Amino acid sequence: MSALPLPFVSPSTPPGGPLPSDALAGVQARVQAVVATGRAPGAPWHTGVAALDRALGGGIPRGRVTELTGALAVGKTALVRQVAATVLQGGGWVAWIDVGRTLAPATLAGLGKRLVVIRLTHAQRHRAAWTADLLLRSGVFGLVVLDEPPALSRVHGVRLAQLARERDAAVAEARRAVEQ
Repeated sequence: MSALPLPFVSPSTPPGGPLPSDALAGVQARVQAVVATGRAPGAPWHTGVAALDRALGGGIPRGRVTELTGALAVGKTALVRQVAATVLQGGGWVAWIDVGRTLAPATLAGLGKRLVVIRLTHAQRHRAAWTADLLLRSGVFGLVVLDEPPALSRVHGVRLAQLARERDAAVAEARRAVEQ
């Protein structure tokens, strides 16, 4: 069987000659629209601290995993509580996964009915990322809080960030800083 000769086509020049720049821009825009996954993230959730919001580019970003670390009693829970209040005031839902079982119910009292608190036992600590994964996949929650979770593996962190991006949600991890 003999092969038919094919005309030579340079990879840099499309058949029929070069494209005009406006046509090329149109093709690039269409390819970008097909390649882009999900939607553009919504506005960040404000923290209630103007200087911190400016430093973060508007607040806790949607579509990402934000880790808040600090020593015991420096205000991590208070900051995340304020962000949760912002989400709830905007009509969104918040899931709070209390892994460390340190959250006092009075801390969240009065925030509203669209707040779901899940308390994991010490034996269930390893399920924190899995629980956040399920909650994000539901598409209901605008903010998922992991309070004192074990360290996330790279795989879990990437997965949660991907789900947050797809669902236009924010994931906030509040944990104690590791002391050296």
